[in-house]
Amino acid sequence: MLVEEIEETNNSKNSEHSKNTVDSEKIKEQIKKCMLLLQRHTKDEEKFVALLILPKLLNPKDKELMSIVFKEIDFVFLRRLLISDNSDNNSESQSSLYKIISLNIISSFCYYPEFLNEKRIIKTIPYLISILNENEDLEVTLEILDIFILFTTNENTLREISIPESIKRINNLIINSNHDEIKDKSIKILLYLCQSKYCNSVITIIPKLSEYFIKNNSEFKFRILEIFVALFANMSLNKMRLPDNNQWLLNITKALKIILSNKLGSSQNDNCLILISSLIRMKGIEFFFLDDNARENNEFIENGDKKIKLMDNIQFLTLVAHLACTETRVLLDDYKDEGDLKEIDLKEEEKLKLIDIQKRIQEMLPICFEIIEFIINILVQYSEYDDENNMSSNNEVYNILKKNNINSKWILSLREALSETILALMEFVTEKAQMYEETKNIEKIDNAIVLLSTRILSSWLSEDIEMFQKESLYIIPALIEIAKIRPKSLDIIPMNNISLVFSEITTDETYQQEFIKKEGIKVLFYFLENNSDINDNTLLNIFVSLINIVMLNQEYVKSHKSQWKELIQYYNKYSYTKDSNITIYSYLIVLELSILRLTHSECTSENERVIIENSIDFIIKSKDIMDDSIKDLWSLSFSIFSELSENNINVGKISLLNTSKLVSLTKDSSLSDAEKGYLNKILNSIRNAAKN
Repeated sequence: MLVEEIEETNNSKNSEHSKNTVDSEKIKEQIKKCMLLLQRHTKDEEKFVALLILPKLLNPKDKELMSIVFKEIDFVFLRRLLISDNSDNNSESQSSLYKIISLNIISSFCYYPEFLNEKRIIKTIPYLISILNENEDLEVTLEILDIFILFTTNENTLREISIPESIKRINNLIINSNHDEIKDKSIKILLYLCQSKYCNSVITIIPKLSEYFIKNNSEFKFRILEIFVALFANMSLNKMRLPDNNQWLLNITKALKIILSNKLGSSQNDNCLILISSLIRMKGIEFFFLDDNARENNEFIENGDKKIKLMDNIQFLTLVAHLACTETRVLLDDYKDEGDLKEIDLKEEEKLKLIDIQKRIQEMLPICFEIIEFIINILVQYSEYDDENNMSSNNEVYNILKKNNINSKWILSLREALSETILALMEFVTEKAQMYEETKNIEKIDNAIVLLSTRILSSWLSEDIEMFQKESLYIIPALIEIAKIRPKSLDIIPMNNISLVFSEITTDETYQQEFIKKEGIKVLFYFLENNSDINDNTLLNIFVSLINIVMLNQEYVKSHKSQWKELIQYYNKYSYTKDSNITIYSYLIVLELSILRLTHSECTSENERVIIENSIDFIIKSKDIMDDSIKDLWSLSFSIFSELSENNINVGKISLLNTSKLVSLTKDSSLSDAEKGYLNKILNSIRNAAKN
């Protein structure tokens, strides 16, 4: 009787009024009658009729009404409908109808975040997962996927759909379904998961998905690319345990080779570069040389209905380098900082378009820079070990490149790609530094793009300063200016990148003069005084730069005695390196002794006395160190100390207290003739001091 009342009222409602004009009280009354039929004690037929009618009565926007229905409805019955099949004497169409009815009701609740946290929804998820497969009715599958997309908005439901079985079924839909809409929604769900803290759940499907990535020849190839981009760009990846077998990575590499063989749009090209940079970060040079078959350029692969000849490994590496370099030059040309944008007078629509372009530039330039820096490191390591006399090497990069028959042609190609980009970066950084000089607007150089550009320049110039002699001279003032800043835009200290360039440019007299002229020495002194932000490599580079100036420009040091004497006070500050870093300490000793010699110091202060005494200890204790660079510094310090002893009676007096230590060196047969001469000068100064 109750069923008939509901049906009659519903039919009357459909014939007389639209759903939007029916009195809300009548709707609530009919919903209450439906809810009575949906109690556990009623028959399934009655529940089914109520479920057929209920969606027509419900207004998903009426939260109060939805809350009442959610509280009263029998979820056990809804779940039973989800797993109804032919075994219950239902036809296939009937089974699908039952599922659709249940899914429609469940879906209406999923628009409310508070319902998603309820156990009644959580307990329903395994039932949804169990019927998610490519053989299910299309409407059913699409409805489940829509519900899953809603689940991605909630922590609890997202966790429940991230289980391996769920991921496996979603992946099977992507690979096996013939319906684009199913593929599209499945990919959306995986993209959400890849960007969440549950990204590790997607790892289980990487092998199969990577195989499909190669074979697929439709637009979904680029959607799968998006999945891998999202997954490998996720910072949580460091904690993931990736499949032990590298076949999945080889599959991705092959798919990228196929994609990059075609003309791409900017977003597709961007995604390729983002994925490549992520995989370089993970695997280094190994990423490019996993496939031994691709070494000889003889591999064909099925892609859709045709076979494609894959580019070989070296071609792939070179192509990536050229892409990153070309993209960098284009993006730098279009770059505008915030100040530039404010000054441009455009219509609102054009300005929004320009802002979008700048967002892409801000995202893609760091990606390109990462690839370029990787290529620079490859060239550096290869050149260091590429010696005819070098029959074997422990350097991984060099060995891999040699194994893959890299030759001068490929090296030249890489260098050409990089050289054009380095010139563009020099022009860019120089221009920004000049604008800062003119406007005093620190944001001209304190922004991520300028600082990262400087980092790449530093990597290149520290290895090849001679390639662009004229341009290198012009970039020096910009580097000095940028080295001074404590950036707000990035958590980096530019000096930690630039200091190595300073140590290189100060080896050349022309560059050194420009460095001095632009007050580069003051920058070095500043960081010796304020060293909390610099690392050991930077400290070493500062000492090397100062020694280069001391050795090449002695007259300058002599004419600026008071400035250089300030270095003497830093000895105690950095003497700790004697125990922690003997290389830095060796440079420190050479530097301090050089200053004492060139400034004609009396060597009577406490700091000067300590330097002399510790120099004697260094000469005696470090003579047997095998490291060639330290051995050279030891010999240099020995030479300078002997000259000091010869010209300064006070040095002889301090040495007098260490006579026994120095005399012990006379028994050392390993000393060269020059070193024996140094020792004799020191011993003579001791004799003179003793006479006085």
